Amino acid sequence: MNSPLSLQSPQILCIDDDPDLLDGLALSLRRLGEVHTAPDGDNALILAAQLPRLAVVVCDMRMPGRNGAEVLSAFSEQHPEVTRILLTGYADIPSAIAAVNQGNLFRFLSKPASNDVLQKAVYDGIKQHQLVIAERQLLTQTLRGSVEALSEALAMSSPAVFGQAKRVATLVKACAEEQYGQSDWMMESAAFLINLGLVGLPTEVQEKVLERQQLDLAEKELLDQAHLRTMHLLTNIPRLELLRDLLRFIQPKTGGQLETPTDQHGLLREKAALIRAIIVYVSYESSGQTMPSALSKIMQKHQLSERLLAVIRKQVGESLLVDCQVSLPINLLRPGMILNKALYTPSGIMVAPAGYQIMEGFSLRLIALLPKAKEQLYSVRIPSHMAEYASLLKHEGV
Repeated sequence: MNSPLSLQSPQILCIDDDPDLLDGLALSLRRLGEVHTAPDGDNALILAAQLPRLAVVVCDMRMPGRNGAEVLSAFSEQHPEVTRILLTGYADIPSAIAAVNQGNLFRFLSKPASNDVLQKAVYDGIKQHQLVIAERQLLTQTLRGSVEALSEALAMSSPAVFGQAKRVATLVKACAEEQYGQSDWMMESAAFLINLGLVGLPTEVQEKVLERQQLDLAEKELLDQAHLRTMHLLTNIPRLELLRDLLRFIQPKTGGQLETPTDQHGLLREKAALIRAIIVYVSYESSGQTMPSALSKIMQKHQLSERLLAVIRKQVGESLLVDCQVSLPINLLRPGMILNKALYTPSGIMVAPAGYQIMEGFSLRLIALLPKAKEQLYSVRIPSHMAEYASLLKHEGV
C-alpha cells in the first residue's frame, strides 16, 4: 500500500482551514501519492483544475463558507471521476450520512482518524478512481468504435451525407479543443449521427437538406421521420444516454425535448448549440457561400453566444488561411481533403456536395459512378494538418 512516490503518482488534494491539520494530512499521505493542500473549497476547485492526475479529495466538514459536504458536492459535478472522502466530527455524522446517500461521497471518516484508517481509505479511494477511469476509457473506446463502424458502414449507402458529416465532425473537434481544452468524442459522434436517418430519404431531399434549400411540407415530414429513425437506431445501443440527450438538444425532432435533461450547468445545451451552428455553417458552405456570408447568417438566425461564434470564426477562418487549394487528378486525392465544388453524376445526382471531406474509398466510388472520373481534375483544399503532403505535391510541381 505504501508504494514510493513516482513521476506518475496519483494526486491527492486535502482541504481544511486549519494549516496544522493540513500539514498532518500531507505527512500521513505522502507515500500514497503527490499531496496538495487547499484552505477552502473555492481554492481547492481552482487547484483541482491544474491537477491532471487528481484521484482523491479529502475534505474536512466544518470550514468557513461552504462546508465539506457542499464542497465535495461541487467536486462531484466538476470532477465526477475523483473519489471524495469527508472528515467529520461526531456532531456532523447525520450530515455526512445524508451526503453519502446523495451520492456525493465515497466514504466519510470520524475525527480524529488514525493514520492507518486514513491511509486505508485514501488507498481504497485511489483504487476506486483507477477503476472508474479504466471503465470510462474502455466504454469510450467501445462506443467510439461502434459509432465509427456504424458511420463507415452507412457511408457506403450515402457518401454525400457522411462526407459532409465528416466535415462537420472535423470542425466540431477543432472547436471543442479550442473551447473546452480537449476533444470530445461525444460531440464528434453527435456530429456524425445527427443526420443518420437521411440515408433513407430520396436523393433529391438529401441534396436539399445538405445545401439547406427550402423543403415543402411533404419533404419536411420525411425529414422529421428521418430524425426519429436516428433515435430509434441508437436506442438499442447501451450506455449512449448522454449522446442521445445531446442529439435531442441539437435536433428536437429526434425525440422531443427532454423532460428531465441530464444537463449539468447547461453544458449539453451549449455543446448542442455549437454543433448546430457548425452544421448550418457547413450546409451554407456546401451551397457555395463564402465563409463571411455563412457566419453572418449564423449570427442572424441562431442564438449563439459571441464566445462560441468567435470559436467557430477562428477555426474556419484559420483553416481558410492555411489550407492549400489545388486541382488534383483522382489518383492524388487523399482522405481529409475537402472538395471546393459539388460533384454530380451525368444524370444529375449529387455524389458529394461542396465542403465534402473525402473519406476512405471515395476515389473507388467516384470511378464507379463517373465514367470519366480518371480524366478530370478536382478542386480541393488540403487542410493544414496535411501540410507535409501539400509540400510534396508542390515539390513535384502539382
